[in-house]
Amino acid sequence: MELIERYIYAVTKRLPEASRSDVEKELRANIHDMLPIEYTEEQVVEVLHKLGDPVRLADEYRGTKRYLIGPEAYDSYIAVLKLILSIVVPITAAVVLISSLVNLNPSVGLIGNAVEIIGEMIEGAVTAALQIALWVTVGFAIAERTEGLADQLPFSKRERGWSVDKLEPMPAPGVKRISRAESVFDMIWVITVTSVFLYAPHIIGIYTQAETGGIVLRESLFDLHVLRAFSPLIVIVALLGLFKAILKIIHQYWNPFLAGINALGNVLFMVLIYSMFTNERLINPGFKLWISNAFVLNAARFEQMWSNFRSVTLVVILIICIADTLDGCWKAWRARAHR
Repeated sequence: MELIERYIYAVTKRLPEASRSDVEKELRANIHDMLPIEYTEEQVVEVLHKLGDPVRLADEYRGTKRYLIGPEAYDSYIAVLKLILSIVVPITAAVVLISSLVNLNPSVGLIGNAVEIIGEMIEGAVTAALQIALWVTVGFAIAERTEGLADQLPFSKRERGWSVDKLEPMPAPGVKRISRAESVFDMIWVITVTSVFLYAPHIIGIYTQAETGGIVLRESLFDLHVLRAFSPLIVIVALLGLFKAILKIIHQYWNPFLAGINALGNVLFMVLIYSMFTNERLINPGFKLWISNAFVLNAARFEQMWSNFRSVTLVVILIICIADTLDGCWKAWRARAHR
């Protein structure tokens, strides 16, 4: 019967993979031992209620009730953490290196600059590693505990709060699973872009060839003092994006909660982009002047072109966000329809 299979799935998915098969056989045998030879759905419901919340039963099989990252997600957590650290730490070091090279201090000499750059790279890499470890751990811990919300049928830690009606559907073979590679790429993208905006936004700008043969930063895109005001919203959008990627890894299928988080992230991202694009003080005046001189534009002509560029870009980003939101909702609806 489907209810029995859903209950067994709800228990075993929370256990280490090595023990799932044995527990599945034992639990199925126990359930059938508690039922008559010919049983009704009402009798199955009664037996499952006696067995209780799958979360509690899984804890009993596991032999422990307290954990930060559960066995179901632990392997994914470790794999993702290692992968993210192995990519983000070098990227952070590279960002710091570029930032330091752009701001070399000629007065301290080659050795002094080298020592200072190495120190900043190590500090940046360690800071990034600690922050990544913290947020990935917190994200996995929160995401794992939203599983009930993901299906809008939360398992309660209180026995009186659970019922058979709250059993999650079985995974459907016709619904595409979210690949781990997609989720990991999302995390890397979010962390990398956020690191640049928070720690080295000045490296985004116009570079030209220097007289010595290298490249030199002529003008930064942003007024850094104005950009700092957007840091809290940037962090919120980044954390939401990180949380969404972790939810994908935890749940592996689109569902209403994941679609809701995706929609919220797109809304906040649009708020951030709109706020930045409509803030006249955010763009460095020197950047505007360099561009207008490079293309031989007077001030009025440049402002008109800049205004058109902002409008078109905002519309394009809005269309992308709406399409992504609808796509997430469609995938969540399709996943439920096939279950």
